[in-house]
Amino acid sequence: MSESKIKHLEFIQTVIQRQANSTFQIKAWSVALLVGLAGLSRLPAKEVTIAGIGSVCLFWILDAYYLSKERKFRALYDSVRVKKDTDFSMDISQFQDWKCSWLGSITAIAVVVPYGAMLIGIVIFNFVR
Repeated sequence: MSESKIKHLEFIQTVIQRQANSTFQIKAWSVALLVGLAGLSRLPAKEVTIAGIGSVCLFWILDAYYLSKERKFRALYDSVRVKKDTDFSMDISQFQDWKCSWLGSITAIAVVVPYGAMLIGIVIFNFVR
């Protein structure tokens, strides 16, 4: 493998790592926000529940956006890996399949499980309170 191809793959891998870190940070912020909302037990349950569900849905959408970008860069990495020449292109617009789409990412197990659990936790917290 040529030195330029290795460098191009390193560039792409750096972007993939940034996207993965972003999704991790989004999950961390959503949990922190929910813990903060749970601490606001003096507020009526309806307002806390609405704020919790709304914030979880917003974080879910944002997380799915970054996951879709990460998947597109992974597809770019795979396409560059098998190419013979290197053009240093970082264009991900050619990857439009379902898995790389925003809707495909919003239904991915990596986002459905944590955010679904948060929504279930909000509902349970509302009934226990």
